Amino acid sequence: MLMVLAAVPDAVRMDDAGLIAVKPTAVVEDISAYVRGVFTGDAWTYGNAWYRRDFFENMPPRFLRSLRYLLTSALLATTLGLFVGAWLTATRRDRLKDVVTFAGATPDFILALLLQIAVVAVYRNTGFRIARVASITNDDAAVLLPLVSLTLIPTVYLIRTISARAYVIASEDFILVSKATGLSRPRIWFAQIAPNLTAFLRADLAKVCGMMLANFFIVEYLFNIKGVTTLLFSFGFTRVYEYNLVMNSFLAMIVLYAIIYFALRLFVRAIDAVAGRL
Repeated sequence: MLMVLAAVPDAVRMDDAGLIAVKPTAVVEDISAYVRGVFTGDAWTYGNAWYRRDFFENMPPRFLRSLRYLLTSALLATTLGLFVGAWLTATRRDRLKDVVTFAGATPDFILALLLQIAVVAVYRNTGFRIARVASITNDDAAVLLPLVSLTLIPTVYLIRTISARAYVIASEDFILVSKATGLSRPRIWFAQIAPNLTAFLRADLAKVCGMMLANFFIVEYLFNIKGVTTLLFSFGFTRVYEYNLVMNSFLAMIVLYAIIYFALRLFVRAIDAVAGRL
């Protein structure tokens, strides 16, 4: 299915007259050439006839750069979503919940642009640079604003879902019985509510990872991060469609997704182990 999806842009193109031309055979041709290239080595190259680039030479540093941003943001979003969501329920801060709901309605690209504009405005009025608005080089990369952009939306989603789940759990009969027997509030939260919240969080990790990976397309582009998606858009959709590069980039993003997903599962398991000892 992924191989067919990667071939769609090559099958649906605009001709010289500006009309859309559909060429279904391009799908079969691209897939066949890619499968043959896996064994001959051609599938791991891209570029024109005069200058061929090696995918495994250019992808590893970009992959690690993307992984650092995504993994850091995923851990921050999971931590903040779990604990802030539980805290909002425990303290019944309804107005803060409304603020969180409003923040979650902001599109990711609007959020990134607003952050950049805010940093520029502060710098122009005070001369103080809060953060870099874009990456100039790999050694002078923007860090804070991309992390905020990647973290905020999944954090807001988790806060809303965790707080709603915590409210339901706190109203269950076994929690009321625990309160009646005189168990302390921290003990009830860590021993009875927290394990149910982390179980719910584990079931939602796939959605969180998918949300972050979708946002990362926009974040890398707006902040000029030299990662997986910028390689894809810089060289994949040129005058000659680079099916090999597009397909390999899709595979790299699947690997990114898998690493982040299993890292978060281990992280949530660690939270479970710590909560169980308290």
